Amino acid sequence: MLDDETLMRAGIRCLIEQMDDVVVVAEVASQSEAIALLDRTLPTVMTIDVNTGMQTGISMIQYFKHAYPDLGIVVLTMDDSEELMSEALQAGASAYLLKTVTKAELETALRAVANKETYLNPDISLKMLKRFQFPTLKLPHQTQILTPRQMQIIAMIGNRKGNKQIAYELGLSPKTVAAHRSKIMEIIGEKDTVGIVLFARKYGLLNSDKTKKMLI
Repeated sequence: MLDDETLMRAGIRCLIEQMDDVVVVAEVASQSEAIALLDRTLPTVMTIDVNTGMQTGISMIQYFKHAYPDLGIVVLTMDDSEELMSEALQAGASAYLLKTVTKAELETALRAVANKETYLNPDISLKMLKRFQFPTLKLPHQTQILTPRQMQIIAMIGNRKGNKQIAYELGLSPKTVAAHRSKIMEIIGEKDTVGIVLFARKYGLLNSDKTKKMLI
């Protein structure tokens, strides 16, 4: 746990300690303390307050993901702006939560990130989607390059399904789904899950008959 507020760390730790099979191995107040600990032992997941320390939270996330690629990062913040959430995800965070989080939501997010999946605060995700309440538009030229399988995965991502669930439902391996996801982002010009969700929403791919027919 990385947070410069002692009381906040204590509160989050209290929630985590109520979860089965989840252990807080350390809590620190600065990036330098975190680096010293991470060089000795790498946890599965790290929670970060994006307002912590001298450097910006976004640059910290970028540093940690570059130095420790296998580290799952969960952002805990009081900032509910969709812009910051998008930046944090693009920097490498796998989950974005408000510090008003409940134990149930925090546990869901931690377990998702531990399984290499993404979790977004529902309220902020809804705010982002409301900014893109477009009528269904003509499908862009990128969709002519996408395969039926990739279109199907876009729809499933748009419906908030993670790699593991998609893999299970389609009878694929999580690694194959991850490869499809990377190729999809390359084709449609997006950098993260939020971008795929917005793309699916914008072009009416979430539950469209066209998508279903393409997959028969």
